[in-house]
Amino acid sequence: MLGERPLPRRARGSFRRGTAKASKRGPVSVSEHVLNALLCCERVITEHNGKKGLIGVFTQFNFPRVPAANLPWFVYAWVANLSAGSHTFTLNLVHDNTQAVVLSVGGDVEVKEVGVDVDLAVPVGSVIFPKFGAYSLTFNVDMDQVGSRVLRVTERREGDGS
Repeated sequence: MLGERPLPRRARGSFRRGTAKASKRGPVSVSEHVLNALLCCERVITEHNGKKGLIGVFTQFNFPRVPAANLPWFVYAWVANLSAGSHTFTLNLVHDNTQAVVLSVGGDVEVKEVGVDVDLAVPVGSVIFPKFGAYSLTFNVDMDQVGSRVLRVTERREGDGS
């Protein structure tokens, strides 16, 4: 249809475990970064046309007792409004009451041109959750927090089937 803009192209990123380092690039020429999605899921499938399929999206883990470890999972992040160039991202998962960090994953993403959305599927290995309760998952770009969400760890009681 006339006047419609083409869909944005996606940038590809790489990731690494550990703490992110500060970016060495200059000032950002675009306005504030925008986090369009931050989802936890069991798998991310990339189709031949580049579309992502998220399988088993969830907002909580259920364990009979803690400390407990989960199976591997993914965090899917979709961020917009990045300037062209190299950017560093980090994901941190922190227990809200104790501030214990249970996950820190980071990496780099290269944006070829302004207006290209970044689409990341970050694999997460087994995480050990020391306590029940709320955990904050934060997404940071170039050391600035872009967004967050809550991931709950709840007690699974016998017979509830979760």
